[in-house]
Amino acid sequence: MAMDRAGDMTRLVGGRDGHLAREARQRLQHEREACVSQHAALEQAAGHIDEDLTMARVTAIRVTLEEIGSALVRLDDGEYGLCQNCRTEIAAGRLEILPHARFCVRCQLSQREP
Repeated sequence: MAMDRAGDMTRLVGGRDGHLAREARQRLQHEREACVSQHAALEQAAGHIDEDLTMARVTAIRVTLEEIGSALVRLDDGEYGLCQNCRTEIAAGRLEILPHARFCVRCQLSQREP
C-alpha cells in the first residue's frame, strides 16, 4: 500500500475514512480467526503434546483474542491507532503487523524497562 500512512491513520482514527476502518477491521477479524483455529488445533492435540506447553499457548491465544476484542471496540469508538499511553498515532506499519497493538513502539518499550 503506497498511501500516505500518517494521513491515513489520522483519517482512520477520526472515523472519516470508511475504507481504512474496514481494512483494519478485516485484519483484526483475520487475526481472530487464526487464533480460534490455533486454539481448536491445540484442543484436538491435547494429550499428544506437552501439557504445560499447550496451556501456555492456550493462555497466549486467549490474551490475544481479548486484545483483538479491545481493538475492535477502539475501532468502533474512533480510538483505534492511538497509543493508549501517550495518545500519539501508532505507526501504520506496526498496526499492519500487529493490528491489535495498544501502544506505540516507544511506549511499549518503556513498559518493559525495569
